[in-house]
Amino acid sequence: MKTLALELSTDTGSLAWVENGTVLMEREWLAGTRQRRPVFADLHQWIQAETAPWTQIDRLAVGIGPGAFSGLRLAVSLVRGLALPDGRPVTAVSSARALARSVMQETGSGRVVVLGDARRNEVWAGCFVREDGIVRLQGDWMVGPAETLAEGLKAPGTVWVTSDWARLGAILEAQCPASVRLIRESRTPGAVMVAGMADDLADRGLAGEPLVPIYVHPAVSIAPRY
Repeated sequence: MKTLALELSTDTGSLAWVENGTVLMEREWLAGTRQRRPVFADLHQWIQAETAPWTQIDRLAVGIGPGAFSGLRLAVSLVRGLALPDGRPVTAVSSARALARSVMQETGSGRVVVLGDARRNEVWAGCFVREDGIVRLQGDWMVGPAETLAEGLKAPGTVWVTSDWARLGAILEAQCPASVRLIRESRTPGAVMVAGMADDLADRGLAGEPLVPIYVHPAVSIAPRY
């Protein structure tokens, strides 16, 4: 199974072409508002390349967050557009879920909490567990003050990880008990991780998640000024 995967939920964007767990091509770039253009250039180059012809792509995979509002919208829209002409299948997975899977493989833990900056003096969190070989979100996404959320996420053996260490590091340090392992650096979900999570689902005949961005805050309506 050859998968073209895209991940734009954080400040670091990535694109990968993966075949049955083997990375054939990968690109990574700073994905700030003005730096998202490389995804179009790289896609155009890959689609035209003899080493990675578009006709060999079996499936598209995309990370759907939580994360950057503009990045998630771009990623979902781009994958929808790429899939439409030939009806290629798309597997959407939470970017945090893909990151949790990677951390589980690294640490051996069966319980990983991914946390992120939700702004408004709040953090978001997703608690992931491995069940029957599949990484799943346990319960719902949580949003609130760090000290409130942390109380339900302190089971011994849990690993905490964030891609927002620069903003959340000190806050998480203050809330993390000795029984929980805190990864003290930013860990960013990537396209290869997204492809791996998609492969796990496909191997077990399971569907991906809805192809819509995950926003931890409800949409805010702003009244027109005129």
